[in-house]
Amino acid sequence: MPYIGKSPTAVPLSASDLDDDIISLAKLASGTDGNLITYDASGNPVAVATGDDGQVLTSAGAGQPCAFEAAAGGGSTPVVSAYASDGSNQTVTTSTWTQVVFGTEEVDSDGAFASNTFTVPSGEGGNYMVSTHIRYSLGASTTQKIAIYKEGSNYIEKLNWRSDGVIEKNGHLSAIINLDAAETIKIYNYHTRGIDNTIHGDSTRSTRVDIFKVN
Repeated sequence: MPYIGKSPTAVPLSASDLDDDIISLAKLASGTDGNLITYDASGNPVAVATGDDGQVLTSAGAGQPCAFEAAAGGGSTPVVSAYASDGSNQTVTTSTWTQVVFGTEEVDSDGAFASNTFTVPSGEGGNYMVSTHIRYSLGASTTQKIAIYKEGSNYIEKLNWRSDGVIEKNGHLSAIINLDAAETIKIYNYHTRGIDNTIHGDSTRSTRVDIFKVN
């Protein structure tokens, strides 16, 4: 039978039989490097498994051991930044909502951007900042719009310019949008020029989209 001391005691030990601070760290059972000791719902000691680099220790609620998890809102990821490269102009048919092409990815932290579509990664639902900037040509009395499509439908739309002459302009639209895992974001353009319009790709990356998780 295990016991504390050099010989068994006549009666079972109680807490009052032990002086404070009598048991040193060296006398504790060996464990796993990085683990922490806490208590489970029954009040028994239990080890909290070591987390990954960058995770934080969070409470799981009353009666549950704490756990290592990703910090909420930490690092603003996932994050995506893509643009139309110099010379990669896009033709947009008049009076037709057309998805904008961003052919070059600058940042895609979670591999969430493909075919000009952002898809929320698993476990990453939350509030996202979506910002897009488009450089386009205009004709006489032309209405020009930009829209953020969520799940394939026009979610937020902005009238950017109504022109009385042929000129190049820049349109911008940004919004914070609540997204669930697997939901998608796309950028669309619309105009009423009467003939094909042009979205320009240039060396200043003025046709672009930037998306990142806020919290």
